[in-house]
Amino acid sequence: MDRTNGFDAVAWYYDRLARIVFGKSICRSQTCFLGTLSATSNILVLGGGTGWWLKEFLQKKPGCRILYVDASPAMLNLAKKAVGDDKRITFRLGTENSIMEVHEFDAVITFFFLDLFSHEKLRDVIAGIKIALKPNARWLVSDFINTTWWHACMLSVMYFFFRISTGLRNKSLPDWTGLLLAGNLRVLEHKMFFGNFIKSGLYQTTE
Repeated sequence: MDRTNGFDAVAWYYDRLARIVFGKSICRSQTCFLGTLSATSNILVLGGGTGWWLKEFLQKKPGCRILYVDASPAMLNLAKKAVGDDKRITFRLGTENSIMEVHEFDAVITFFFLDLFSHEKLRDVIAGIKIALKPNARWLVSDFINTTWWHACMLSVMYFFFRISTGLRNKSLPDWTGLLLAGNLRVLEHKMFFGNFIKSGLYQTTE
């Protein structure tokens, strides 16, 4: 997929569709660990989408600063509208390859981002993101997991939909939990949502 604009086609109804399919589970999975971040964190957000959670987060954590990266101009514009002219957020059109900062961030947030990659590619993506993180940085992740037959069915339908609507090339869910652990991140806490189909994890770098 050309991830410079692949999600433009679904940006205007993306959140609405998620609520129809998953109810409040998506929202709860994304916000459950935000409160654990330091009040003065320098945060990297990758594949942030519409940024519906940004305004409330910055009201609770006014000392945080955010670099918000998304490959879709439409998604980025929606995120900008969600917060207005907030100087604490830098919006950058791009991908994980657009991160130039080294050992800069106290935390990284990847909400339903890791599922875009093949297992092999994700290993490199995780290694690249870690270069941008300070020692003992936190990694907040929410994404799907596949442990039952109906999880597999749901994933097949979802990947088909996004392949048709956005051009997504990846066709199966990578073992993102295993790759994060293999990348020397340790689990501090995790929570499950929507019949254990959605997993949110709070990780920390160990190097």
